[in-house]
Formats: sequence, C-alpha cells, structure tokens
Amino acid sequence: MPHPSGAGRTRLLRGSSSRPGAPGPASEEMQLNRVHVRMSVMYNLIVLAARPNDWTHEQFIDWWRGEHAEVTYPLPGLRRWLHVELEDGLDPKSAGWDGMSILSFDSREALDAALASEEWKAAVAHVGDMRGRRMIFTGDERTMAGLRQDA
Repeated sequence: MPHPSGAGRTRLLRGSSSRPGAPGPASEEMQLNRVHVRMSVMYNLIVLAARPNDWTHEQFIDWWRGEHAEVTYPLPGLRRWLHVELEDGLDPKSAGWDGMSILSFDSREALDAALASEEWKAAVAHVGDMRGRRMIFTGDERTMAGLRQDA
C-alpha cells in the first residue's frame, strides 16, 4: 500500500516516459543518463549550529550526537534524522558552523505536533542556555537526484 506522503512513487527524469514505445529523449546519451528517482515527500526541521566559544568542535559534536541525541530520538512523528558534522566552509562567509541536523516528518502538521510535544520541550530544555549560535528553518523536501550507481 503506498504511503500517504507519496513515498514509494517513482518519477522518471530528463524527458523520459514511463510508457513502452512512447517518444523519449532525442539522444541515446540522454537515455543512458536517465535517472530514476523515488519521490520522498517529507517536511524538515533544519538546524545549523555553532558550538559555544569555550567548547571544542569535538566536544560539541560528541554532545550533539550523544547526550542531546538521546532526548531528540523520542520526538513524536520523527521519521528520519540526518546529522552532518561540518568540517570546512568553502568560503569565509561559510566559516564558523559545526554541524547541521535535518529532522524529517511526514508533513508540516506532523512537525507542528512534534514542536508542541513534551518531548520537544525536553529537547529544548536540554540545550538550555548553551551560548552557541544556531539558525533554524523548516521546509518541504524533494529528492532532485537519486543515488547514482555509476558515481
């Protein structure tokens, strides 16, 4: 049974057609480069964070992936959590950030329910007055390119 969020639908990219014998891309090269993408419709909470000045990068990542993770896992409706340790900014304007988390939910409503929960309040309380910097965003996720087998 398909998931209500649309997960499991397959979309063909680059001018392809799902019907046998239907007109497709003009060149064979485009046929070979066609990418099949599973559309995952998720709604994300994205947190970009920098450690407090008196913490090392390693301390902050260990805390985030360890102690803080334990109070984040119970969030109701949490479907996936990606955490990225940021090592190098590609230019001076990108420097100074230590990590990014992407917490994924089925919908905006599911995220709103998580943000209203006691579990969210516990996670916020756990951060307390840490003194680090953060930027928080929400948004709709769409897979634009699937995992490539030839990469």
